[in-house]
Amino acid sequence: APPSSLLRLTVDAIARHCETGEVWVLGDPPLACMFLTDKPNRLYLGKLAVDGSLRGQGIARQLVDLAAARAVSKGLDLLELEVRRELIENQQASGRLGFQTVRHGTHDGFDAPTFYVMQKPVTATL
Repeated sequence: APPSSLLRLTVDAIARHCETGEVWVLGDPPLACMFLTDKPNRLYLGKLAVDGSLRGQGIARQLVDLAAARAVSKGLDLLELEVRRELIENQQASGRLGFQTVRHGTHDGFDAPTFYVMQKPVTATL
């Protein structure tokens, strides 16, 4: 499997992302986070993570709901994320949050697909 992009995540990289996207963090020290990036017609949700001690409390759902509200505020109607093929639990969790697999992708240097692209439609609530 390709190395995790988390291994390249430095303070400088996070600061640069803040210039082009959004970084949401809960807690000090951080207990949950997500990165939001505008893409054509969709909002990309990356680095969605919740500390193991807090899992099962609906925090990931709250973060996804926040991302959905941000997407709607930007006039976007889709959330998108990527999940590595080997992370079955993450695929299932994303499915429970309303994401569906729309295609697979392959990291550079690999012959077979290494991740799934998942999307969730979002709409403004009245």
